[in-house]
Amino acid sequence: MTAVAHFSIRSQQAIGAALVEKFCFDYCISSPAVSVFVDQLWKVAIAKDLPAWETEGALIEITGRGDPLPEELVAQLGGEISAKLMLICDSATEISLSQMYGAYQPDESFRFLSRTAIATGVSLATFETAEVLRQHKPGPNGWGVAISLAELAQWQREVRRLCDPRR
Repeated sequence: MTAVAHFSIRSQQAIGAALVEKFCFDYCISSPAVSVFVDQLWKVAIAKDLPAWETEGALIEITGRGDPLPEELVAQLGGEISAKLMLICDSATEISLSQMYGAYQPDESFRFLSRTAIATGVSLATFETAEVLRQHKPGPNGWGVAISLAELAQWQREVRRLCDPRR
């Protein structure tokens, strides 16, 4: 098991957000609905009110909760790529949602992160050197403290660079 398994839920979710972005970059997927979804994933890092963050995520067009993707997006991408995007979005969402309302189970978050990484073809070992994520301590509930917008920008730069050096 990789050291990433011990990262906070917020840190693991940041990796999940970057993996969704990478998949979209690789397949030239550009959609406002996807952008809003990915932004929502990133926002968990700065969310001080996690239930409110969770509620906001349920109200966007792509929820990552098993709901179908927008019809226009499916028509644009075709069945195979749409199915893969839906798997990736659902898995990435569950990195954090699986931990929202129960006892902290680090293996659950990591299982969904692993599923997301496998679907995008990225090794999680890639992120072991992400010092900004490693320094974010999970604390007793796994989430750790919310970070600032400036710290989020730093996380995004580092994680995106590790996820896909072409960017």
